[in-house]
Amino acid sequence: MTDSIAIQTPGAAVITLSAGTVRIGDALLIDDVSFSLPAGVVTAVLGQNGSGKSTLVRVLARQQKLSAGSLLLRGESYASLSTRDFSQQVAYLPQYTPPTPGLTVEEVVKLGRFPWHGALGRFSQRDKAAVARAMAVTDTEQFASRLVDRLSGGERQRSWIAMLLAQEATVMLLDEPISALDARFQAEIMALVRAVAQAQRLSVAVVLHDVNLASRYCHQVIALKSGRLAWSGAASQLMDGDILEHIYDVPMNVIADPGTGETFAVARQQQFDIAVLQQPSTASRTV
Repeated sequence: MTDSIAIQTPGAAVITLSAGTVRIGDALLIDDVSFSLPAGVVTAVLGQNGSGKSTLVRVLARQQKLSAGSLLLRGESYASLSTRDFSQQVAYLPQYTPPTPGLTVEEVVKLGRFPWHGALGRFSQRDKAAVARAMAVTDTEQFASRLVDRLSGGERQRSWIAMLLAQEATVMLLDEPISALDARFQAEIMALVRAVAQAQRLSVAVVLHDVNLASRYCHQVIALKSGRLAWSGAASQLMDGDILEHIYDVPMNVIADPGTGETFAVARQQQFDIAVLQQPSTASRTV
């Protein structure tokens, strides 16, 4: 297992959600969910498709209102914070990033400074320094002048994360940032997220589908099921067949690497009734 849990002691809670509920019409999307996001910690948000993961992150990003419950940022109610105050503290990368026609990587990263100077404010030396630091940390300086829409998926995600870091927020919310990436870029992005969270004491919540990446690169886990909190705990405790089956409703095999001791989880092979699949459809039957 990774030693990420022991690297730093978690800080005080930055975001605290208590009995959070989201209801839209007759649909109950989030049901009585409570947890906190500490400083210096990467929290994986796991669960089946449709379990409420993206809705939960949208709530944390103030993109979706709670129907009931309370949400605090450093002890202050979300509702009490101005848009500018909130955006200076919380950076959000949605699942589907907006188009960037004609924008270079450096221009996109500079957008992260908007909460600090607004639409008409001057780009100060502090702004320039923040952009330079963010690009250095994410190793995006090498393609600063390239168009974002010409980059590979991994390079593009690093550029978006650089924009979030330029924002100098203390909270970073990432909704499925690696879902369209290959194995190499998935590992690179998650390693980057963990490193900046620890180095800068950021509070990070990241929606993931891969339990192996969650176990390896995150510190704690929040798992949803039908909008409710199905399980939460240290990422080091996630690799348990019973826990994973409870979260995903599928039997899971947890396998240990004899050389490193790292554990990996895979869903057990599912079987279908071939006889049923071979039956002719009603459309092909003659009357």
